[in-house]
Amino acid sequence: MKITKLSKNYHRYEIQGDGLKYEQPIYFTSDTHFDNSKTDLKAFKEFLDDCKSNKGLIVFNGDTMCLMQGKYDPRKNKNAIRPEHNNDNYIMSVIDDLVDFLTPYANNILQFNQGNHETSVSTRMELDVLELLVSKLNSKCGTKIQLGAYMGYIQLAFYNNHKSSGRVCNIAYSHGHSSGVVTKGTTVIQRYASIFPDADIIISGHNHEQWIVKHQQFRLNTLKKKMENKTQWHLKTGTYKEEYMNGSGWAIEKIGVPKSIGSIKGVINYNSGKDLDYNFSFI
Repeated sequence: MKITKLSKNYHRYEIQGDGLKYEQPIYFTSDTHFDNSKTDLKAFKEFLDDCKSNKGLIVFNGDTMCLMQGKYDPRKNKNAIRPEHNNDNYIMSVIDDLVDFLTPYANNILQFNQGNHETSVSTRMELDVLELLVSKLNSKCGTKIQLGAYMGYIQLAFYNNHKSSGRVCNIAYSHGHSSGVVTKGTTVIQRYASIFPDADIIISGHNHEQWIVKHQQFRLNTLKKKMENKTQWHLKTGTYKEEYMNGSGWAIEKIGVPKSIGSIKGVINYNSGKDLDYNFSFI
């Protein structure tokens, strides 16, 4: 795979398939909160195992780490820290633990994007914690995992084994902004559609909701000289942090609602001479 970093928030990946027709599984996840005591690591591992067994690619879209238990973090809570991270080297122990956890899946990972948890801790520490994670993982596994921003573009360019009939999938990402207790954040679809008019897929997280929505656009195809009713896919990617089961905590006191545990699995179908076809499901 050829990887081109066009800017800090724009990466291009060239994928060459075997034959004139093939499919590429791609997995979108966010809000893992790996080091939080309420995170379902068993479900997270099942997600990673499914990706690896299907030779999929993974995009981590923010809040992969929680990192709220630092000495000067006003959000800290002793009950939220895992015993293995309760030491004087807290931040580094979380990063090293996550590197070990992800090592078997490193070759499946395309990119890590920033979330509000990573940016908040990085600002306090004056050290990019996600950049450190990516650097350590690449150094250990010999991979070329990329570091994205809070918002940006991922471009997947698909080719057949003759390097012809290329097709491009533009994926816009934002870790997320809105919560939406009643709407589950679906009102952001119109905003993102206007911000990212050229995106085929838009992924976001942050509010721990999980949904897949088709948004239609009436577009002018200047290459084919015709108008098209084009589908833009909006994906909200869920979480692995379960905050509801013990009957207490921040989510309960703020009258939060239970969240879906999981992520989204996609399959991009390439067929030479045709437009890319997309299928998405919850996992």
